[in-house]
Amino acid sequence: EYVCPANTITMHDAVVGKIFKRKTIFGTMIDARLTPGEESSGKLVAEVRKLAREAAYAENKNTIIIDGSPGIACNVISAITGVSKAIIVTEPTPFGLSDMKLVIEIVKDLGKRTGVVINKDRGDSKDTEEFLRKCGIPVIFRIPYSLQIQKSYSKGIPLIDTVPGIGKKLKRLYEDISNGKTERNCSIKRERGHRENHNCFIPRSSLSEQDHCRC
Repeated sequence: EYVCPANTITMHDAVVGKIFKRKTIFGTMIDARLTPGEESSGKLVAEVRKLAREAAYAENKNTIIIDGSPGIACNVISAITGVSKAIIVTEPTPFGLSDMKLVIEIVKDLGKRTGVVINKDRGDSKDTEEFLRKCGIPVIFRIPYSLQIQKSYSKGIPLIDTVPGIGKKLKRLYEDISNGKTERNCSIKRERGHRENHNCFIPRSSLSEQDHCRC
């Protein structure tokens, strides 16, 4: 704790965000809202994860899905630390590819098993797939580019209620992820002596500027 000898600066507790526990048709969801201007997003994520573990234990669930934010800021690091698998969602654009490379670097350094979902896929993801092949990371799912999906999303309608048959494919993907059939190790580093619920962290791609790969 920092102390000002002249007592012109004092430390006091402040609310940096709010955490919500919701019941949905798909199960319990724990989420949070950071107060605008606050910087303790990593601690807020850690608290959300703690409550999620408690809810999973109380409901006898063995899988927790963490929906992460874009980029590689401290809240992303807080979300991915300790998970068993990382599913990276990207878009087949130069910016999406650039940011995906940054996320892969983090996943690799943390020794996480990973796979990639291509969002807004229009069959033009050659550069993305070529990079992933060099890194030995599989593409495990594709979400098609669709104006109808965008309209439904803006109205709060889930993807499974928009694209016929995609619900079964997502269920199969979830089962494959749970059984370890879709991902590969992003480095030889493995964590030992630490186990929690089977967490799956899902970071998203956003804008950035980096084009090298050290996979």
